[in-house]
Formats: sequence, structure tokens, C-alpha cells
Amino acid sequence: MRYDQRNLALFDTYTQAGLMHKNGYPVQVHHVITEDDYILELDRMPYGVEGDTPNLRPPVLLVHGIISSAADFVLNKPHQSAGFLLADRGFDVWLVNCRGTPYSNYHKTLTTKDPEFWEWSFDEIGRYDLAATIDYVTQVTGFMNISLVVWSQGFTETLVLLSTRPEYNAKINLVAAYAPVGNISHIETPLTLLGPVAERVASVLHYFTNGALLTSSETSQFLINQFCNNVFRGACFLPVNIAVGASREQLNKMYRAQNFIMYNYGFAENLIRYNQVVKELASP
Repeated sequence: MRYDQRNLALFDTYTQAGLMHKNGYPVQVHHVITEDDYILELDRMPYGVEGDTPNLRPPVLLVHGIISSAADFVLNKPHQSAGFLLADRGFDVWLVNCRGTPYSNYHKTLTTKDPEFWEWSFDEIGRYDLAATIDYVTQVTGFMNISLVVWSQGFTETLVLLSTRPEYNAKINLVAAYAPVGNISHIETPLTLLGPVAERVASVLHYFTNGALLTSSETSQFLINQFCNNVFRGACFLPVNIAVGASREQLNKMYRAQNFIMYNYGFAENLIRYNQVVKELASP
């Protein structure tokens, strides 16, 4: 996604559903509750600007990446945005906002001020958010399986879902992955320089943010606008590439282990969470 001042201004002015409506597309706002009680916003474009047709429209689910939201798929002009393009080409388009995004900062018993609200990573997004969303889309549309268009960490979450809950392989007929992330040992990012002190940096960030590194606020919007000026365009995403929010800890473990592996909670907790003894884990 290429962010410029015009796009950032649009994002400040309109909600995600508002961006779709502004461009002349029909939009439905749905909500999904996950197994661990997070409440997600799921936006639907059942057809494109040309209107509905009697033909069945196959559902496609768009899954965003880290420090992002489904707005990325509709932020640019209709001929440049994947969400609009798919709707205009005969698909029933669903856009999920995973936990931690401004559109899905809700839980049945917790608030964003509770540290427990932020105790998750891309593992939970895959196993719970994607699972609940896929179940909901198939139930509403009547289709037995759907297609996925995933970007960056959205692919990581898909790998988690399909490996930990293999029954969902039958519910997905296609995965189209853009900039897919699996094994992160070969990444080139300033994050690699922080390896020896990553936990200390994370502790400082957690102290000031209570773990909420993915949320939208006046302060964060101001900083983004300042960093994304022409002068700092090349460094625009340096801060967020380092402070990768809720998935930061597990990503750091995976990078050091140089493998795609589960997080190690300790022997007893691993049995509870994974229902098995896992030999190769990212050590805490």
C-alpha cells in the first residue's frame, strides 16, 4: 500500500465502510465473535457499482497484514484497489478486520485498557479470527468453501489456521497470497539489528502503550502524517517495522529460531494450549 497525504486524509475523514460507500459500492457491516470472545468487524460488498446480477457470486475473503486493516483493500481508487476490482468482476467481497485494528477493538469482557486484551499474536488471529470469519461467510452465503486473498502476515495467519485446524482446508478452495510471510529468517529490516535488545525495547513500548501498538489515536495519526511527508517518505514505516505490535514477541522468537514454529509457553501451558507435546518451539 502506498500512503500519501491524499490517502491519509481520506482515511481520517471516512470509515472503512464510508470509503466503499463514497465510491458508489454497496456495503454491509457485519460482526463476528471469535471463540475467545473478540468481536470483529467484517465488511461486505455483495456486488460492484454496476449493480446486482442473478448469477451466483462466489465469496472471497480479503485478509490484511500487520499494523493494518482491511481498509488497505479499498483505500485507493476503484481501479487500483483489490476490494473494488473483485466486486466489479463478479465476486461477493468480504473484508475482515482482525483483532487489534481500530475496527475490531472489542471483546465481550475486556477493554483495550486491559493488558489481557493484548495477549495474543498472529497465532490466535489464524486459529480464531480467520476460523470464525470463514465459518460466518460460508453460513451467510451458503457456499461450502471460499477463496482467500491474503497480504503479508495474512498469509502467516492462514498457514497457522490450515496447520493447526486442518478441517479448514476443505473450506478454502484457493489462497492468493501477496508478499507472503512464512519463514522470516531472511528478512532485511532494522528489526534484525534490535535482536539482542528486542525484549528491552518491547518492555519500554509496553510501558507507554499498555500493549496497544496497533490502535489509531490522534497522536499516532499525527506522527504518521509527519513521517510520511515527502522529506521522510523513505523512512515512513521504519517505526512500525520495528514496533510490530502484538505479534512482535513471537516474530522475534521465530526470527532467532529461523523456522516457522509455535510459541513456547512452557510444558504445562503447551499441553493446555496445543493439546500435545511439541518438540520444536520458539523458546521464551
